[in-house]
Amino acid sequence: MNARTNIALLANSSSPLHPLQELLAVAGYQCNVFHAGRDLIQGL
Repeated sequence: MNARTNIALLANSSSPLHPLQELLAVAGYQCNVFHAGRDLIQGL
């Protein structure tokens, strides 16, 4: 599964922890963007 799938699964789940899951999904996305940017810079 990729990050988009994980975010979609978190967004669709109906649980009392939804706000926490949403924050984790956003944090995971930001982390992936950071790593992608770092890898791009290292590749230059």
